[in-house]
Amino acid sequence: MIGTGAALALVAGGTAAATAAFASSGTVYKGCVEGTSRVMEHVYTRANPPACPSGSFAATWNQVGQQGPPGPRGPAGPGLLAWAYVNANGTVASSSGNVTVANPGAGSYCIGVTGGTAHVAVASLDSLENTGGTVQAGVFAASGCPANASNILVVTRPQPQDGGFPGVNHAFYIIVS
Repeated sequence: MIGTGAALALVAGGTAAATAAFASSGTVYKGCVEGTSRVMEHVYTRANPPACPSGSFAATWNQVGQQGPPGPRGPAGPGLLAWAYVNANGTVASSSGNVTVANPGAGSYCIGVTGGTAHVAVASLDSLENTGGTVQAGVFAASGCPANASNILVVTRPQPQDGGFPGVNHAFYIIVS
């Protein structure tokens, strides 16, 4: 059999738990602790709760504790692996020095990078050289590309063309991470 104090503790604890489950992390809880049994009674989340009964004392708390110490510094990200400006004919005008480009067909550019693994490639058409168009870059082992230029496939197309081959040769910038 559960004693009166234990039953009140269960009820009060259940009330506090239920209140905590529905309150935000910034909620301040106010309750009364009975002086002799130390049972939590009358839990409120409103700004001005009623005074605690005689023989009890007020207690306040919230769900947010003190901020802990900072964790250890994580490893450096992959950073920039390579970059290049590629002319419309597939020649490299300027680069990070570790980029190889082949232009096997209209609008197709096979790109190889050395010095690391390519994870992401972003290409942008050179607006000064082009009159419009689209560019797509994909990081994968491109078939039909030379072995030294098969990490990335870039496809450039005229503006009205939506996907597919052949494309149209356009000058572009590429960055690889």
